[in-house]
Parts: sequence; C-alpha cells; structure tokens
Amino acid sequence: MILVGLCTPLFLLVTSIIAILPNSAFESGTVTGFVSMFATAFQFFPADVWILCLGSITFWISIHAIFGIINFVLKLIPIINVGR
Repeated sequence: MILVGLCTPLFLLVTSIIAILPNSAFESGTVTGFVSMFATAFQFFPADVWILCLGSITFWISIHAIFGIINFVLKLIPIINVGR
C-alpha cells in the first residue's frame, strides 16, 4: 500500500503527459507512422537529448548484463564460494 501510494503520483504524471499528445501520432503502424512519431518526439526535445537517453539506457543494460554473467560464472566455481 505504501509503494502504491508513492508510485501513484508518478504514474499520474506520466499518463497526463501521454494524454497531452495527439492520438494521430501513434495510429499508424507503418514506417511512416514511426517517422511521424519520432518527428513528434523531436518537437519536444532535441536529438542530443534523445541520443543521451538511449546511450544511458544501453550503457546500464550492458552493465547489468555483464554483472549478471560474471556473477553467474563466479557462482559456478565452488572453490571461490561467492554465492549461495
């Protein structure tokens, strides 16, 4: 209940921002629809902001994947006795 209470304002903010966007921006599932969707996104923020965000997301996903692989390999070696 506490977690729901803490996350509700965040979800309300996100749904409010999504509700502001026009419905025609997300209707088409073709390539031209995606191009128009990105054109709408570039109206809000410049390209360097989007590149920075995608780079940050890719970086952290890579770090977590590498950490998971290293952790898995270390748990396979019984002499080190890292994880239980």
